[in-house]
Amino acid sequence: ENLFSQLQLIENSSAHIIEWRLDYLLDRNDIIELLKEIKKKTTKLILVTFRREEEGGVSPISSEEYFNLLKKIINSKQADLVDIELSLGKSSIKELHHYATKTGTKLLYSAHFFSHTPSVNQMIEILTEMEELEVKLEADIREIMLVIPNIIDESVPIGKDDSENVEVERFGEPA
Repeated sequence: ENLFSQLQLIENSSAHIIEWRLDYLLDRNDIIELLKEIKKKTTKLILVTFRREEEGGVSPISSEEYFNLLKKIINSKQADLVDIELSLGKSSIKELHHYATKTGTKLLYSAHFFSHTPSVNQMIEILTEMEELEVKLEADIREIMLVIPNIIDESVPIGKDDSENVEVERFGEPA
């Protein structure tokens, strides 16, 4: 009930995005149902975040539980954006990116430092890792797209080989 009264306050504000921090929930069993209700009651974009304890969050969760929770949220199509901690690891992030691509969910990658401010070199390494990850994911998408055949227009006559091609129009002279 408190969640929905806060949601009404946010809905009436000038905010464009709602960040829902799941690590503050005591019961994570009904997250998808709650997300559906939130989605019905707002016109704002919904960013779902779960901070693990090592990233400054308040609830303990294993890497496997964290991955499965994010996968469940992404596959539900109820969140517009999902925050993924880089510390989850490249293979898990790549798999989540696959699900997000299928559902149209946008991902936000994050890294947190509470004990110190990272050096410029550390920040460059993190940004480079994010860029490399994005390039690899984009390359995977391009590779998948290359194996998808072109759909032939229904007006194109089908022949057994190129000798049965029909010349419809000619431009210029053959060389």
